[in-house]
Amino acid sequence: MGSPLGVLFANFYMGLVERRVLSVPHLCPLTYGRYVDDIFVEFRDWKHLNLHDACISSSCLNFTLKLYGDGSLPFLDVFVKPVDNKFVTSIHVKETNKGRFLNAEGECPTSYKRSVIHSYVNRAFAHFSTWPLLHQELKRLQQFLVNNGFSNKNVQSIIMQKMAAYLRHHNACPEKRPPILLHYRSFMSTAYRTDEKVLREIVEHGTHPMDPEDKLELRIFYKKLKPLTIS
Repeated sequence: MGSPLGVLFANFYMGLVERRVLSVPHLCPLTYGRYVDDIFVEFRDWKHLNLHDACISSSCLNFTLKLYGDGSLPFLDVFVKPVDNKFVTSIHVKETNKGRFLNAEGECPTSYKRSVIHSYVNRAFAHFSTWPLLHQELKRLQQFLVNNGFSNKNVQSIIMQKMAAYLRHHNACPEKRPPILLHYRSFMSTAYRTDEKVLREIVEHGTHPMDPEDKLELRIFYKKLKPLTIS
């Protein structure tokens, strides 16, 4: 603990444990996610959980389980709740969190103060899976920021900038698929134009991609003939 290599060693060891446990079909969970030593796992039933726990606890590590009756679970700073066969995520706020952070009235560079707003707003957009939950979190966050001396106008401005950037990204026209390239090596001759026309007709009429949305593009490149030498 405390060493810069601590996280690296933890990941190495957990990788060995996961390789042994997750490679067994009847032990592999439905969902598995890990950050260093914090693990989020979804099981089929209690029997599946007990088998997995017994196997993974056979290492030199001791694992603790957190179970919630309604199926919801805080994982790091994300609150996860299953709804209609999918996970709904939001921000997990501990009961001990009093909403105190860097005060805007303190002696600190302006860029640091703005980064506080940006970091909390970015986290909200990254963690929330529904618009009502995002709206609720932004209202809570805005109140906490104002309580810590930040200007309500600046907070709203950064939220609107983030919202506009988010909508531009998700409403942008989808990029066109790159064509499937077919490369053909030919030899330069005086009839190269005729050869190219024949090749393109063969590709156009005789070749079709499996996905109709894909397009084919023929690219012909030439290799020079070696000069004939007479000795």
